[in-house]
Amino acid sequence: GINAEYGELRQPTMARQLLLACSALALAHSLPHGVWSEESMTNTAAAFSWKTGTPNRSDFATSYLREKMLESAPVVAAQGTFTGPPVLSAIFGTNNFAALTEFDSAVGLITIGNDGKGGCAVVPFHNHPNCYEYMTTISGYGAYGQVRPDGTTAWSPIMRPGDVYVMRQSSQHFYRNLDPKGTWQFEISFTCSEVGSSSAWKWLLQLDKQLAKQFFDVSDATAESIISPIDPATGEQYTYEGVSKVSSIRYIPECATEAATWDTKMANDGHLKFKGLFESQPILKSPDGRSALRLLAAPYRGPASEAPTTYSTTGTFPGIDGFGYSISYITIATGDMMMPMTVANAHTVYHVLTPEGTNPFSVDGQHILVCQFTYNSQLVVDTLQGHDVVIVPRGTLHFIVNIGENAARILGHYDTQFPTMGVTSDFFPNLPANMVKGLMGVTAAAAKEMSRPGFKQPAFKKFSGTLATLHEWVLKKPTYNVLDNPDEETEADKMSISYLLTALKIDQKYLAKFEAHEIDWDAVKHLRVRQMTSVLGLPLGPALKIQAFFRKKWHHGGRMHAPPGRTMTRMT
Repeated sequence: GINAEYGELRQPTMARQLLLACSALALAHSLPHGVWSEESMTNTAAAFSWKTGTPNRSDFATSYLREKMLESAPVVAAQGTFTGPPVLSAIFGTNNFAALTEFDSAVGLITIGNDGKGGCAVVPFHNHPNCYEYMTTISGYGAYGQVRPDGTTAWSPIMRPGDVYVMRQSSQHFYRNLDPKGTWQFEISFTCSEVGSSSAWKWLLQLDKQLAKQFFDVSDATAESIISPIDPATGEQYTYEGVSKVSSIRYIPECATEAATWDTKMANDGHLKFKGLFESQPILKSPDGRSALRLLAAPYRGPASEAPTTYSTTGTFPGIDGFGYSISYITIATGDMMMPMTVANAHTVYHVLTPEGTNPFSVDGQHILVCQFTYNSQLVVDTLQGHDVVIVPRGTLHFIVNIGENAARILGHYDTQFPTMGVTSDFFPNLPANMVKGLMGVTAAAAKEMSRPGFKQPAFKKFSGTLATLHEWVLKKPTYNVLDNPDEETEADKMSISYLLTALKIDQKYLAKFEAHEIDWDAVKHLRVRQMTSVLGLPLGPALKIQAFFRKKWHHGGRMHAPPGRTMTRMT
């Protein structure tokens, strides 16, 4: 997956801590003073207690991106499990957000900066063979390049906050920061659950020199340089065997000069750019316009009888017609809520952004409540913060309350090119009173008050209650964890080979092979793939799954360490 492709790269910790401290001070001094009413002060206190309490989280939500941003990871994506041919699924193994599996959507972040010497970061050419990639700039500016299906090269215009660009499926492409004094951050979202990734710069290292010479029609010296290039960080030559020690992120000098002429000399692929999603005309909004939903979508192509009537179906982004994916940008003002809605024709993945203008690696300043009515008629409640992600399945009634002190910013992702959505709770008031009474079981007086033919609520409105009372309601809601998550098992259950095979969906028939060689839990996590295939006789697929499982949990500092008193001679 894309996380493995770029590794666990880090930004300077001290610099990041200083930036976060400055951001916190700036935020504290920017909050309005002397304007809080007694009720708003109560709400603020409730929000604080909410932040310090334990999140009421379901299987539908994850903090994976949030946790990785706290580690300053420049490339990260929340993904499910690849579903497809076994020969391909054997090489996948990310699955850091199991609930995404088979939802055809994955979400992540890329944050790339500069070298402090006028050079800007670039992520070299790579591709995603099983999905399209949508990239929404959050802060800073940069540009993309990609190879079209016909082999020609396409260059995006410069992308700024709110701009969206789309990578064609399977195209080799790169990302390029163009601000020599700043950082470019953009969200990445994909039309698949787990993202495949292969890099052009890595396949070149595995060529025979004479092939490189013929492919590019170059001299022997140039061909030698292609298959054994120089690591820009160390100045040393390396080959494919040492590629794991080489950073995927490079720096290209004099990017300010390049940025000045990029749009006039380079850009040739503007039809896959959507300009200004954050400032575009909303399709749904609150009466005062402070809360809104803005949509990036191709024209509606579904049945005419199911087309929405409350907003235009012409679409806002013709370039993605046929891609089967769309995005929204949602803002919910402080103290506002998104009314109960359903997206009738798409699964939705919401990604909570941080406040505009905050440090790129900050995760603070956002706090929302997402409530959804699941397929088994249970109301699920999740409290989410900056860079948390939540799934809302197709047709699920859900609502969102901003319980924080800042306007909430959310990117919504839909696995259809044009989502149909509306305020579902308007249904009951539009019924005659006798139907309201019969269907809802309310009193005659209540039915009379409820029944108002022609009743229509805005998509967003002010939450008029108190957060403290809402908080008490949330605490009474049960957690909702229906997936068989290995992390929920006891420690004893998690220390057996049988458990491992079950968790990774590997046939239990291989258990005997481990037992024959007296390989227990402590030993198996230190085995190499070659040892598992040649000595234990495991197929390559299961061996790769086992290796990926333990790398995720116990791999530190790039080396595997054998437990005290144990050597690996038995398996060599």
